[in-house]
Amino acid sequence: MYGLREQTAYERSDGCLIGRILSQEKGQYRLICEKDEKLLPFVKSGGYIYIAIPGMKKDCHEHLPAELLLSWTPEQLDYMHDAAYWRDMVSRCRGAEVLSVSEMESNEEVWDDWLRQENEYAVGDRKAMEAGGGKYLNFIAIVLRKK
Repeated sequence: MYGLREQTAYERSDGCLIGRILSQEKGQYRLICEKDEKLLPFVKSGGYIYIAIPGMKKDCHEHLPAELLLSWTPEQLDYMHDAAYWRDMVSRCRGAEVLSVSEMESNEEVWDDWLRQENEYAVGDRKAMEAGGGKYLNFIAIVLRKK
């Protein structure tokens, strides 16, 4: 799904820029703030970092719903996690305080906006969402403050 590299920005394998907060180490995704030198130098002391990522309402990797498999492979879904996973991940950040990790209230609106796009990824995601896959998915908001 995403060809991640150890760098400030990461991209999908098609070169589309996805974000600026993740890296891949030994098969595990980690917030770059865990490597404080990657992201935090660009934020003033006391400054905020806002992150929004697609996620799951509850991790279900052991029993993936058939609806989700209409659009994504198990390997692709392995990159999506629930708020508890991300809370644990960002709590390891040495240079920033975790202010909140929660499901976004705008979940349905965000998915609707995404699915209206005519790029191949949004079009491909429609199969799962039209089959009811949205009941398993959300968007997660993370707010950090640099120490």
